[in-house]
Amino acid sequence: MNPSGAHRLAFFCRDNGSIIEVISDDLGVFEPQGSGEGRLFQNLIDEANRSKAFELLVAVKVSRVAVDFQLNLAINNELRTLYFMGVLIGDRILIVGANNHKDVVEFTNQMQEITNEQANLIRTLVKEQVQLKSKNGDVSLFDEISKLNNELVNLQRELTRKNMELQNLNQLKNKFLGMAAHDLRSPLNVIQSFSEFILDEAGDELNPDHKKFLGIILNSTQFMLTLIEDLLDISKIESGNVDLEKTVYNLVDQVRICVELNQVMAVKKKFL
Repeated sequence: MNPSGAHRLAFFCRDNGSIIEVISDDLGVFEPQGSGEGRLFQNLIDEANRSKAFELLVAVKVSRVAVDFQLNLAINNELRTLYFMGVLIGDRILIVGANNHKDVVEFTNQMQEITNEQANLIRTLVKEQVQLKSKNGDVSLFDEISKLNNELVNLQRELTRKNMELQNLNQLKNKFLGMAAHDLRSPLNVIQSFSEFILDEAGDELNPDHKKFLGIILNSTQFMLTLIEDLLDISKIESGNVDLEKTVYNLVDQVRICVELNQVMAVKKKFL
């Protein structure tokens, strides 16, 4: 089977990559022996190359043969690069991997497990594929499509990873907002309660300026509480369905309130 001493891997699998029969395992991929049946071909391949393993299976189903697929797989904790070929034989796919393309093709001449008719079919299909690749240049149409598909798979994988990161960040943001809501509401509620108590119990004893300032404190506290409630309505904000209540508003009164809020600071900075 292996007079040249080349190390090869060969097995039959279904079109989904499920291994049916291991023919040759000079590389020791399936240890102990016989442990390959039932495993998926694509799971043998390094994760970074796994999409190309899917491409090989697809190419075999489309063209009956696929050659020169370089794939990495871990053997004895060491990453090895092998040249793979796939051929459709009946309802099964023959997968052959070796150190180079020559060893892959020669292996078909040495296989005793398949009939001469099947071996001739493999040689014919491989020859046609190689000639087609040579005729179309170094990069055939199929190779270009495979390359673009591989890039698309990588982009989809990266997009999935980014989406997971965004979901985690969104959950972290919601948790932070919940904590902030609790921490902000408590002191504002205290300020509001004390302001209302002082105005109710001692309002008549305060001079007009003090009473005015205390009213500003109360109004500002109520405004901040309302603002926090609006900002923390997560379900409406995230769905984009924020309900706006339209009311008649006196802009002059709002300007007057803003002036009162900033008047003390303006005096200190000698703007007034």
